[in-house]
Amino acid sequence: MPLIKASPPKQTFDNARSDLAAVHEAARDGDARKLAEILAADADALVREAALTSLARLGDAEAIAALIALIGSEDVPLRNAVIETLAFLGEPTLVALEPVLADADPNHRIYALGVLENAHHPRAAELALRVALRDPHVNVCAAAADVLANCGTSEMAAALQTVPARFPEHPFLRFAVRAALQKMGRPDDGVIG
Repeated sequence: MPLIKASPPKQTFDNARSDLAAVHEAARDGDARKLAEILAADADALVREAALTSLARLGDAEAIAALIALIGSEDVPLRNAVIETLAFLGEPTLVALEPVLADADPNHRIYALGVLENAHHPRAAELALRVALRDPHVNVCAAAADVLANCGTSEMAAALQTVPARFPEHPFLRFAVRAALQKMGRPDDGVIG
């Protein structure tokens, strides 16, 4: 017997249309908080895209704060879209991310490093190095090394080489730092061990 799929209810289309209208209204009013609420509550791809685009267009401190508030979302596609949008917004995001890089939750720190990794901004490497040198969590330090692999400078290599010594029981960090050093054009020459 063939499987008969029920058509999606018309209400779903109407809800998406209604939510899109709400996005347009909030965007017109410059209401970043409302845009973030819609973004967090609506799983429709078109609505999410419209809300993210509207927040990016606003690009002000309120829009960035609204996006940062969603950086720890359990909804992985939403979280990834938020990270990409924040990275697109550039330097104002980097300033607003500094408190998140010191958040009590190591996952939030890792997500913030994901923003830095995609930001392609000179200050991103400075922030990542600071995290690598100070953070007490090995996974956060490894994520910082990944950022430095993409945007670190050779002048940062000596400092980065010191990070694995803080976590001798985690050889994967040595590997991450070695890989970063190679991408930075500074192999560790056996200094890391």
